[in-house]
Amino acid sequence: MEETTEKTNIFKIITEPKRQFELLRRRPKIVIPLLIVFLIGIVNIVFGLTFNPDVSEEISESNSSLVLTTVFNSIMGIFGLFMVIVLRAVVLMIIMAIVEPGEDIQYPITITLYSFIVVQIGALISTTIAFFIDGNPGKNYTSLGAIYASDMSTQDFVNDIQYILLESINPFTIWMLVLVFIGIKVLYKTTTTKAVVATVLFYILPLLGSMLLGSLLPSDLDM
Repeated sequence: MEETTEKTNIFKIITEPKRQFELLRRRPKIVIPLLIVFLIGIVNIVFGLTFNPDVSEEISESNSSLVLTTVFNSIMGIFGLFMVIVLRAVVLMIIMAIVEPGEDIQYPITITLYSFIVVQIGALISTTIAFFIDGNPGKNYTSLGAIYASDMSTQDFVNDIQYILLESINPFTIWMLVLVFIGIKVLYKTTTTKAVVATVLFYILPLLGSMLLGSLLPSDLDM
C-alpha cells in the first residue's frame, strides 16, 4: 500500500494554520501565495478605481490622459504592494536572524506571504464596504482609523500619528499577527516567548516606520 503525502492547501491556512505551517516547514512555498496575494491586490485596486466618481466620469468621456493616469496609478499600487511585502519580509528576516538564527531564509518570506493573504482579503472587504456606502476606496473601513478620521476636524502631527495607529487596529491585522505567531512558532520550532517577541516586533517596527513617514509627508485624512 502506497503512502500518500499530504500536500499544503493555501486556503486551509485560514482554517488550519498550524497544520499548514507544519507542512510548509518541510517544503516552503513562495510562488503560489505570492500570486494569490497579487491577484487579490489587483482585483482590489481595479475595483476601487471603477467606482471612483472622478475616474468613472472621465473614463466615460474618453479622457485619454486620465485613463493613462489611472493605469499608471494601478501599476504603482501593485508596485507599492510588492514593496510592502518585500519590506515586511526583510523586517521579519532580520528579527528572526537575531531571535532564532540559522534557519531557512525562505521561512520569513513564506510567513509574510501567507499572512498577507488575510490582509488582502481585509482590504478587498474594506473596498466593498466603501462601494456600498459611497465612500473612499482608499480608506480602511474595517479599522478604527475610519471612525476616527470621520470625527477629526483638524490635521496635525498628533492626529496623523493617532490615525496611523488606529488604522492598524482592525480584525484582519490581528488575524495576520496570529498567523505570523503560529508561523514563527511552527517553522522555527521556537519558544512561545520568542515567537511573541518576534511577532510584536513585526507589528511595531513597520508601524513606527509608517508613523515617521506620515509625519514627514502631507496628510489627507479627510477621505
